[in-house]
This record gives sequence, C-alpha cells and structure tokens, in this order.
Amino acid sequence: MDSIASSSLSYANTERAESLQSSCSFYDLGKSRPELGTNKTANQLNTGESDGGLSAAKITNAILFMIAADNCPLSIVENRGFRALMKTTSPLYNIPSRKTITKDIELKYHQMKNAFRDNITATTTHTLTCDIWTDTSNQSYLGITDHYLTTELEIKNGCLAVLPLSERHTADYISLNLRDCLESFGIKTSNVTAMVTDSGANIKKAAIDTFGASKHIPCFAHTLSHVVPSVMRTLPQVENCVLLLRPIENVITEISGETYPTGSMAIPIIRCMEIALNNCKPVTNIGQDMKSKIIAKIEDKFKEIETCELLAISTILDPRLKKIHFRSTLTASNAIANINEEMKSTSSHSAISVAPNPKPSESFTHSISVWDFHDNLVANDMQSNSDSSELHLELRQYLNQPVISRQENPIKYWQSVKNAFPKLYVLAVKYLNVIATSVSSERLFSKAGALKTERRNRLSGKRLNMLLFLGSLSEKDWGLA
Repeated sequence: MDSIASSSLSYANTERAESLQSSCSFYDLGKSRPELGTNKTANQLNTGESDGGLSAAKITNAILFMIAADNCPLSIVENRGFRALMKTTSPLYNIPSRKTITKDIELKYHQMKNAFRDNITATTTHTLTCDIWTDTSNQSYLGITDHYLTTELEIKNGCLAVLPLSERHTADYISLNLRDCLESFGIKTSNVTAMVTDSGANIKKAAIDTFGASKHIPCFAHTLSHVVPSVMRTLPQVENCVLLLRPIENVITEISGETYPTGSMAIPIIRCMEIALNNCKPVTNIGQDMKSKIIAKIEDKFKEIETCELLAISTILDPRLKKIHFRSTLTASNAIANINEEMKSTSSHSAISVAPNPKPSESFTHSISVWDFHDNLVANDMQSNSDSSELHLELRQYLNQPVISRQENPIKYWQSVKNAFPKLYVLAVKYLNVIATSVSSERLFSKAGALKTERRNRLSGKRLNMLLFLGSLSEKDWGLA
C-alpha cells in the first residue's frame, strides 16, 4: 500500500490530475478551477459542447467509472465498438489511449482513496471483514472490507483493499497486512468494534492478535451453511424436504445484509429458526430423520452464541429485540452488566455527531415465517422488567420500555431518543454497527473473480486492488449522480 501511495506523487501537479479531481464529488466543486488557458478552449472544442454542456473531463470520468464498475478491460478504449459509440455520441471527443487511461485509473485511485479516507476520519466505530482468495493463476489475495456509520447514521460498507500475498499465510503475515492497510486509511485499531472472519485458524488468530479475542466474531453464515451438507452426508436419500431447508435459506439471506444491523439479529434469529424447524412436519421418515439431525447440528454449532459479548450487547441494545430471546438469564445479565460498566466510562459529550433529518436505512422487514415466534412473544408481552437499582438510570429505563416493532429502524429509533438517553445512545450506535457475517468479503472476491479471469491473468495485484476499490464507490462518489 505504501508503494501505491508513493506512486501518486508523479502525477499530483499535472493538468490531467486537476481535471480528474474536479469531477470527483468528494472535492469541493464550488471552488473555482484553475485557469487552463488554451486548454479550456481545447476541451470545449474537443467535446463540441458549450460551457453549459459536457466537458472532456466529465466524459473521461464516466469512462473510468464504466471500466471500474462494469469490470471492463482497460483496452476497451481501443475496441472498434467503443470507438464507434464515442464517435456517434461525442464526435469531437479525443478518446484516450490505453496507456493514458491506465495512468488516469491510477490517478483516480489515489484521489478517491484520499477522499474516502478523509470521509471516514470522523467515524469512531468500524466493523471489518477479512478473507483470503486465490485467483486462476494461484495468486492469493487478502480482502478487507469496512462497515461504518455515516454522519446521517446510515450503515455503509467499502472495500479497503485486496492485497496480493507473497508469503506463507501465517497469522503474523496476515496481521501485518491488516495493520498496514488500516494505517493507510487512518483507521485506529481502537476504533474497530469487531472483526468478522471465517473459522480458518490462521485468519482467526490474525484477527485476535490484531484486535483482541473479544472483538473477533466467527462468520454466522459460514457456520450455518455447513449444517445442511453435514446432515445430507448422513442420509442415503432426501425426498420432500424442501420445507426444512426454507427457514435456513431465509436466515442466511437475511443475516447477510449489508445496509442494516445484523449482529443484533444473530442470537434471536437462531432461536426463531429452531422453533420454525420444530414446527415443520415432514411426511416421510427420511424427512423426520433429517429434521432431528438438522436441529441437533444447529444446537451444537450455536450452543455458545449467547456468550459472544459483542453479539449479546448488540442484541440488548436493539430496541426491537432487547433480552427476550436469551435462553440463559446469566448471559443476558452479563451483557447488561457490561453495558452498565461501559456507560460509567463513557462521556455523554462523546456522542457521534449526526446531520439533521437522517435518511432511514433498511431494516429487517422481510415477512418470513422464521420470525413468527418473535411476533408471538411481543404480542403476548412476554417481557421482563429490570428493577436493579445498580443499573444506570438510562439503561434501567430503556430495558423497562416495551420493544418496538421489528419493522422499525433501530438506528433511527436511537436518534429519536438521543436526548433522553445520551450515554446509552453512544453505545447503541457503536454496537448496532456490528455485523454477523463476512459475506461482504465473499462478494468482493466474486467481483475480483470477474476481473481476474483466464483471459486477463496478467492483471497485476496492484491494478486489481485499484479497480476493485474504485468499483466499490457509488456514482455519487464519482460525481455522476
């Protein structure tokens, strides 16, 4: 990452850098652009447009976005079809060469990486995911994504890096790459709330060595996805068992979301899924056998889930869930005690600053039968009050209030009660940002696989990292929305 950063210096003062920078939405577009003399006239002539129309810089910016977002090869600018398209739509535009567009991609990467880094500087809570992927040429990469809250309290995620690995995948080597990546983006390890990985021994140890055991979460989706295959191997044939698989499919789909809290859902959704499976009535002996084995495997895989401190605290601080799904009174009490202790050391003045009128983020609103048990609990008011005088007043009042509808946005709720619970609000937005899976890393590798194909096996790790980062940014970030 250091080598990438240093390479930007050679382009920093070029006129092309100025035109590319002007098209990036992270920068202040209200500032006057430097006079380019005859270049300004050349740009106008180049596009055949007046001052109010498109500029060559905007067209080039759109081409760069297309290459990054649609996994196009850099050589597309030399393709006959593309050149015919540009000749038809903008006949006076001077299409950049492949060499020029390659330099522009690198320049754009440095500009937008710096802007992205500045954009998340004020963020004090990050949930990271990390995984390792190997391409068609057996080159391995370390993928790292970041989930964070914006000032509008929207949960967003971004690609931090897809780093080529040149040594054995030891925990120390992975940890070193993790630290270097975070440093390049200005993210302090103390601001990382959680790190989600699969159960690989090396990557799990790297996460624990870097952030501590209390901040590591094993990927919920990976664990659950292994349940059905392990059961299927024990059965000679499976017929009429789709009904048993539907709750598992719904849970994996819902827990893998990226725009709403999922860490707080892990404990409740496992209990609701087990109830839904128990309510299934297979008509064949094989189906009944499969049902009992799936339930037993789920109980075995997730028997310790309530002891995960991060997930337990997230669940308690989710106003839709609180403690109604905890089977162990002790683990729920421990989570509440941990929140109480953290509130003592939290200043009410350290709240995350937010913009007015926040745009609500997506909540878990899918009408799936797996939540029937939860809905019945809430309808029957199966909640218990917390009368302990040892608890902070804010926490005690919050726990004694009824849960809100599961269709409501928990983060929006916390903003609405921020003045009533100033200390608890700070912890709530921190822990509701925790996610339960490392699916975002898997999605990142799917995009990497679409880029690094057998026909493009000469694409360097440095260039792959740039394209994946640029492709993860929105049209608004590119100044195109």
